[in-house]
Amino acid sequence: MEKATYTSKNQPNNTQTLQLLDQDQLIELILKLQEQIQASSSENETLRAELEKFKEYYRLAAQKRFGRSSEKTDPNQLKFEGFDEAVAIVEEAENPIEEPTVEELKEKRAARRTKGNVGAKKECFADLEVVEVIHDIESKVCDACGSPLRFLKDEVREEIEVIRPRFIVKKHITKIYSCQSCEKTNTEGSPIKKAPAPIPAFPGGFGSVSLVAHILAKKYCEKVPFYRYEKLLADEGIYISRATMANWSISASEKYLEPVYKRLREHLMKQRIIHGDETPFQVLKKDGKSAKSKSYMWHFSSAAVEGRQVSLYMYRPGRHGKYAAEFLAGFEGYLQTDEYAGYNLVPGITRVGCLAHARRKFTDGVTAIPENAKGRNTAAHEGVRRFDELFYLEKKIAHLRGNERYERRLDLVKPKVEALQEWLRKERMMVTPKSKLGEAIAYSLNHWENLTRFLVDGDLERSNNRAERGIKQFVIGRKNDLFSDSVRGAIPVESSLAS
Repeated sequence: MEKATYTSKNQPNNTQTLQLLDQDQLIELILKLQEQIQASSSENETLRAELEKFKEYYRLAAQKRFGRSSEKTDPNQLKFEGFDEAVAIVEEAENPIEEPTVEELKEKRAARRTKGNVGAKKECFADLEVVEVIHDIESKVCDACGSPLRFLKDEVREEIEVIRPRFIVKKHITKIYSCQSCEKTNTEGSPIKKAPAPIPAFPGGFGSVSLVAHILAKKYCEKVPFYRYEKLLADEGIYISRATMANWSISASEKYLEPVYKRLREHLMKQRIIHGDETPFQVLKKDGKSAKSKSYMWHFSSAAVEGRQVSLYMYRPGRHGKYAAEFLAGFEGYLQTDEYAGYNLVPGITRVGCLAHARRKFTDGVTAIPENAKGRNTAAHEGVRRFDELFYLEKKIAHLRGNERYERRLDLVKPKVEALQEWLRKERMMVTPKSKLGEAIAYSLNHWENLTRFLVDGDLERSNNRAERGIKQFVIGRKNDLFSDSVRGAIPVESSLAS
């Protein structure tokens, strides 16, 4: 009798058929079924991991779209020594307090000065011009008996008033003179004398320096789009089109601001630490590119230790590292960024990572935790706690600089950094690599050298928050404008935001 070979299609499916099989056939069938069960189990595990990954992505996307943008940590998850003080400070700041009176502010200011705290923050309007308005009575005699009244005291109340910008038309009338005597005797004509007058910033137009500067400040500092300011001016009876404003901004940038921008860049290149970041920026009309392709605004700024702070922006049609190398040509020092690989193309730099960026990966891991596990003290929570501990210790020595902070870091921070690395290595063996927690652990370990480089120099920061705050200023304006119409229209952003 010929033995049958069994596959998933011709396996016996009833008891009567199984009874007809001999021992060898039954063994073959059992082995085949075991293989299929193993394959199905492996496939199920893969699918389960994929499903959990997509669930994490969904929870994270939902949090980013509908949840709070803050990365505040649940104080109950933070149990290291000393953190209760930080939590108390945060809670105190979040509790509503009564608005202080002017006299209370002055008393606090005087008390601070009495304690020797020179240069303490002044009250909110200490430097404003004061205009006194005297309220007096016309008749200074007693209504009851007619006797003269004696001055008793002044009752003083202060308030802040707003005087809206005042627009005027300044008509420049330049006097021109000629000599009548020369006109009679000089066959070549009379000499002309013209009174000196200021040269217009924008010849042929009506935009003064103050008006264009005002519009640029509205656009790039206060984030008011041209179309919105066009309407606001129209409400005041001033009709300036958004196209005119755009042309003025481009002209001002090319003619007056670009030289300042170049000098600021020269100064930045001489510093020893630079922070960098970049963000997408849509430009509709680009040579050889579709309107949907991403352009980028790059940001580079001084470190906190620098006496003269420089903050510069650079528009480029992409995110390739060659653009960073182009801007930073000639710079040799520390470059602190996130872990975008494009910065590796910049020659002559030593890269410094960002602990805040690494911590953010763990907060994503916390967000991705299923609802039924939210209250547990998971590894993701532990990761956030350990990073928060580093930040807390760093905050305690933030007032120090140079060798003094370097020495304190070795004592306070370095042991915690080493403990964090050991914990990450252990946890990596117990998590799914493609989970959010697995990605967070891999990110920290893969970039460990850059993330911990702040320990080698007391002037380095633990995070790249300075650059992220700088790029956020641009992002706020980008949300209002959505996009730029052309590359030429994007260029004024660079020089107008430079400082």
